Amino acid sequence: MSNTIDITDMTHFRTDIWTANASELKIKIVDFGPDGTFDGGDDTEHEITIENPTQEEWVTLELSLDDFADLTTRSNIAQFIYSAAPSSAAVVFVDNVLFYDTNGLILEPSVPAPTPTLSAADVISMFSDVYDDVPVDTWRTSWSLAELEEVEVMGNATFKYTLLNFVGVETVANQIDINEMTHFHVDIWTPDASQFRVKLVDFGPDGGFDGGDDTEHELSFEEPAQGEWISYDLPLSDFVGLTTKSNFAQLIFAGLPAGSATIFVDNVYFHK
Repeated sequence: MSNTIDITDMTHFRTDIWTANASELKIKIVDFGPDGTFDGGDDTEHEITIENPTQEEWVTLELSLDDFADLTTRSNIAQFIYSAAPSSAAVVFVDNVLFYDTNGLILEPSVPAPTPTLSAADVISMFSDVYDDVPVDTWRTSWSLAELEEVEVMGNATFKYTLLNFVGVETVANQIDINEMTHFHVDIWTPDASQFRVKLVDFGPDGGFDGGDDTEHELSFEEPAQGEWISYDLPLSDFVGLTTKSNFAQLIFAGLPAGSATIFVDNVYFHK
């Protein structure tokens, strides 16, 4: 094989799958051994079975290579074999097939985001354990390209976005007047993002999307620190294109690398 893969330094195999009907999924990894050829007498392989995978939603499988016990050589990976039941009837979609190394890599926060100290009278909170939150329609719109999970970090509710390209957060049914606010605040934690962007969108006096009077502005932050909480306390004056602020309706988070970034989010609020 001309393009075998050396995964000696990797610790995990990852794949995302979606199925409407599979009752069983099997994943086999095959290494062609030192001679690099099929059936040369030194091939090794191992197959893992996932029973009753969740149906009709994307599932991320992160499998330790130690679980592939019979894959005793890893310098010449040459085959991946997916199979499923019911045989000849299962339909499985596959994306984001990769190996990665977790040695020395912190994948999620061990402590919660910093606790806000501003007076509640000066805050309009969308998401925080400290304040009473205003109604939010959704923290992941149907047009988002990201996965969302609400997790707890030492008992503190936190949003975890994975496979992030961009994600829309909407308050369309409960638009917010932020005219008296001076700043937008969000705390993020990421193990891998090389860029973080935040966009604020106001639907204008008519309160409708794309009604001709919408205003918006996006700020971009390159190479955010990884493996630690970052507090972005952003003056609304920096969002120069956001010229109306009575009908705030959309917040959009985005990141790079597109489609694979992971970002934890907490303490989303406006303040003065």
